[in-house]
Amino acid sequence: MAHMIDPTDGLISLQDALNKKLVEFTNCELSQDIVMHVDQPEGIVRFSYAKILNGEIQSYTVFVMAEPIDGTVCLNLGYAVPKKYRNQGFAQDILKKSIIELKNGLGRNNIKEFYLEAIIGTDNEVSQKIASNIISNSPKKCKDAYSGQDALAYTKLIK
Repeated sequence: MAHMIDPTDGLISLQDALNKKLVEFTNCELSQDIVMHVDQPEGIVRFSYAKILNGEIQSYTVFVMAEPIDGTVCLNLGYAVPKKYRNQGFAQDILKKSIIELKNGLGRNNIKEFYLEAIIGTDNEVSQKIASNIISNSPKKCKDAYSGQDALAYTKLIK
């Protein structure tokens, strides 16, 4: 049985690329303590944000273009923090800052509003708490499209 996509895998991959100097980051405009990288794996636009200290990623968010909702741009989101940095508020901090940066950047491209959607496994209580605080406190039950596992969909229109 397939497992849900885990943003921690993306964090590990990004850290590896950073270590090998295969990825370049751009400083964010509004939050000076985070950086971003835009790419298009498999032709799908992806925005990655990270807080990096001494070459090590402390926290990470990723936004991936998804199917529009009612004709409005939608991005799936994920976030991860390495184990040694957990329970320090880093996930909430980077998620809040990266949403602001994403809104700013998309706004320059005439995208004035967009949806964010986080699909979180029903067993991932920590991520559910973060999504409830920042995205929506009324998730909808769903099945993860990739794994078929029970999940919760947190959706928010950003204006």
